[in-house]
Amino acid sequence: MKARKIVQLHTSAAATAVLVALCDDGSVWQRSVDAPEAPWVRLPGIPADTEADTATPKPANTGQRWDAEHDEYVVDLWVHEKKLCAEIAQLMQRTEGAILARLAHLHVFPDRDAAREADKARRAER
Repeated sequence: MKARKIVQLHTSAAATAVLVALCDDGSVWQRSVDAPEAPWVRLPGIPADTEADTATPKPANTGQRWDAEHDEYVVDLWVHEKKLCAEIAQLMQRTEGAILARLAHLHVFPDRDAAREADKARRAER
């Protein structure tokens, strides 16, 4: 068994002072300062985030190829129906960033920043 090495040591200033040690293997140990003969006690690890805690569901069409029909639809929703990018994204089951990128790709705007600014202006008009 390989010996652990302490990489960081902390002393608490509480009523009962304790030493807390972070070891090179990621484990954390604690021992009372007042009782140096007391053994080190391993502290439980902090649980990692689960995917359910951190993941937001992606729209159904995320990562799917765009076809000519989709391109016509996104331009129609933006130009003729005056939809916001968030509304278009919801209708097309895509992300708002994907809509901004596609509007730039289709030369409705020179780039994503211009599309974002136009969307922001449209939102302010409402």
